[in-house]
Amino acid sequence: MPTTIRLTTMPGKIQKGRVFDALVLDLFGPSLGCEEITIGKAQEVAPALKRFGDQIRSEHPDASFKVMITVAKGNRKPTGFDAAQQSGAFGERAFLRAEDADGTPVTPAPKSRAAE
Repeated sequence: MPTTIRLTTMPGKIQKGRVFDALVLDLFGPSLGCEEITIGKAQEVAPALKRFGDQIRSEHPDASFKVMITVAKGNRKPTGFDAAQQSGAFGERAFLRAEDADGTPVTPAPKSRAAE
């Protein structure tokens, strides 16, 4: 049975600490994009999410964001969806940048095309 899901970006970052890492999301920040897709199996979410995130990253190379996944109202989640989402198998955090507590980037940001 097909399921409609919505992929939406939420600005955020991973803040590295000495003891733990914190996921910091800007809940009321601007979304860089959203897309509705129809899937048949939970395994179809990860490739669709990667394609969507890559597209947003190409349009906004300096952005740090998490991709949020929501199932459309009235749709049932495919088998294995919850387990895959809880384990991080969809890759929702793949587009987040990490920084130290003082704001220093831990991983270098890709060069902007405008700088070339």
